[in-house]
Amino acid sequence: YELSGHASQSYHAIGDAVDCHFSGCSLWAAYSALQKVLGRYNLQNRVGIGVYFNWANPGFHFDLRGFELTWYCEKANSYVYDKAGTIAKMKAKAGIKEYTSDLILYPFDFKL
Repeated sequence: YELSGHASQSYHAIGDAVDCHFSGCSLWAAYSALQKVLGRYNLQNRVGIGVYFNWANPGFHFDLRGFELTWYCEKANSYVYDKAGTIAKMKAKAGIKEYTSDLILYPFDFKL
């Protein structure tokens, strides 16, 4: 547990959170693998997952908060709590181009 950079009342402080990054794969690939593991143990609806694009080595925050929450951060102290948006950003950064059901979120440029 890193003492600096976390609130004294955080999930880190009580031992229920970890921050990490994975080498050799995209954030999307790591997230997809994690979802399979969480599903296997029926934990997908009880875990908080933050994706930090702004870290020197972009990575994840995982915590055992008891309910599902997904967010991303592209700059310090700026969080977007949006699962579909987080997934779209990870896919875009991995070079996966696809439409979403949300007309606002396009992970690529398109021209009419």
